[in-house]
Amino acid sequence: MKSTIIFIMIILTFISCSDSDIISPELEKEFKKIAYDSISESEKETITINWTDAIITHGYYDTGSCKNIFVSDNNEKMCFFFLTGTISLSNRNKLVAVSFKTINDPLLGPIIMILDYNRKETIGGVGRL
Repeated sequence: MKSTIIFIMIILTFISCSDSDIISPELEKEFKKIAYDSISESEKETITINWTDAIITHGYYDTGSCKNIFVSDNNEKMCFFFLTGTISLSNRNKLVAVSFKTINDPLLGPIIMILDYNRKETIGGVGRL
């Protein structure tokens, strides 16, 4: 009986992970490049890592205490601003955050760009303190 329950739990674990939860290394690299290309030259000069070493976080769009919220898969929330006023998203729209470490991290935090997963374009950024 115990082994049957363990077997069922293992099967459910594999079933619950859909292909849409998995991102290929090529797509990750594409998101990093798109985000890097949307950063100003003066900000690029402060980045301390190669753009290919940026950190990717998956999440979705929401609204609430601030106008635009990036909610990560770990339920961490970050307020962000749109780069243009013409962007329209629905709640739970799939997003990607790309984070670049900089020399100003102790004072301002990293540069974090927000991308629309489906359109593969930068739509905003997280304000730095």
